[in-house]
Amino acid sequence: MKVIVCPRALSQDLLVGMSDAEFDASLGKAVDQIFEASSIKI
Repeated sequence: MKVIVCPRALSQDLLVGMSDAEFDASLGKAVDQIFEASSIKI
């Protein structure tokens, strides 16, 4: 099974004025959510 990740899902909460820590936290949260959604067994 292939998982396609939309770049929008990774970048929708990222803002130009974010600090490095805020950027890392926001991107990490998006990656975690995508991983969790792709790991759900139906």
